[in-house]
Amino acid sequence: MPNAAFERCTFDESDLSAAQFEGATFIDCTFRDALFTEATTFSRCSFVRTRPDFPPPRCRNRPRMAHRYRTNGKAKLQQTPC
Repeated sequence: MPNAAFERCTFDESDLSAAQFEGATFIDCTFRDALFTEATTFSRCSFVRTRPDFPPPRCRNRPRMAHRYRTNGKAKLQQTPC
């Protein structure tokens, strides 16, 4: 539900593994032991007096390509870890 407002809501121990929140506002909510996965999204959300315990970000084990320098007039790409 886009642009929803949640006030004094308890998401404790909730399965939010594929939840998609867009433009939501969370006021005085709790997220203790809630399940988050990489499919859980919070786009343009605000958290007022609310601190979700998100897991640390993870690398997807795919190298990123970045332009680093030019050699003999040709761009040389170097793989960098994410």
